[in-house]
Amino acid sequence: MKKRLFVIGCFVLVPFSLFATTRAAIFILHQGVGTTYDNTQLSIAMDAAQHGDTIYLSEGAFDVDTLVVDKVVSIIGAGEATKIRGDVHIGIDDNPQMSNRLFDAIDIQGDVKVIKELQGLRFRKCKIETFWASAEVRDIEMDRCSIHIFLPVNVIKSASFVNCWIDYVGYDDYPYTTKFLYYSALNTSSKGNDLNFLNCTIQNVISSSSNAGDWILAEDAAFVNCHIASCGPYGGNCSFTNTLLRYELKSNCTVHNCYFDEYHLMKDYTEELLIAKGYLGNDGTVVGYVGGSTPYTLVPSGITVTESQLKVDPEKKELNVTLKISANQ
Repeated sequence: MKKRLFVIGCFVLVPFSLFATTRAAIFILHQGVGTTYDNTQLSIAMDAAQHGDTIYLSEGAFDVDTLVVDKVVSIIGAGEATKIRGDVHIGIDDNPQMSNRLFDAIDIQGDVKVIKELQGLRFRKCKIETFWASAEVRDIEMDRCSIHIFLPVNVIKSASFVNCWIDYVGYDDYPYTTKFLYYSALNTSSKGNDLNFLNCTIQNVISSSSNAGDWILAEDAAFVNCHIASCGPYGGNCSFTNTLLRYELKSNCTVHNCYFDEYHLMKDYTEELLIAKGYLGNDGTVVGYVGGSTPYTLVPSGITVTESQLKVDPEKKELNVTLKISANQ
């Protein structure tokens, strides 16, 4: 059942109280007025939302067959404990130029697909099963996300991944690849354009194939300060800078200041081992998703109280509270 309430004063703190509830809840904030829904009503809440609204999801599971995001909104969860169990289709009319984070701190246990043209798609601290597109999308930003499969299809015109964990860039598992290609109406030689990976840990870069008709390949992508367990050996005309690779790549790649370690297994390479072996990034941090100024984490964004102090002034009959806070971005 949905409920409405008027939010007075510092309304930004209200949604975070939902995270402590025993039942998963949805809270839509629209121009200072909040509306709540239960965890079975995610699609209903999306229908009720308006452009510019913020939708907060508490901890818990939200089951949908397919959630259609057709508004320019921000959907903010509580980290890995917030789970959307189902597919997400992003289809917003009129090719909007988005500046907000569409998803933040949510575990999406299904395919995320862009089905209508748009610009400026942003995810932060999310888990995603599969990300791809059947309509042109420009300026994708993935910040500290965990992605099982990223399909670099040719309607993706610009994408940046920073401090992300990715299992597959490209895909080679028939018949599932054929399914993706069929439904997106794309050629089998699909590849994204202007793809950049910075401080990412990647299990597999599918960059070359003798049977490309069944493969979606990563080509013409740039990898900087990354840790890649398997790639190539040809690299798909990709460029690699200050990156740890398992094998040396062939001449159609651009390779600068990279490391090669044929025997490494991704699960064994902790941050401590990377440091011990001297695999350092250009900024002095280790390669991979533990590097950079904002290392990988799925801890949700928000304000954290780091220190509190309570004092009683008996003369003034006052209770003084001092809080120190930090913003987890």
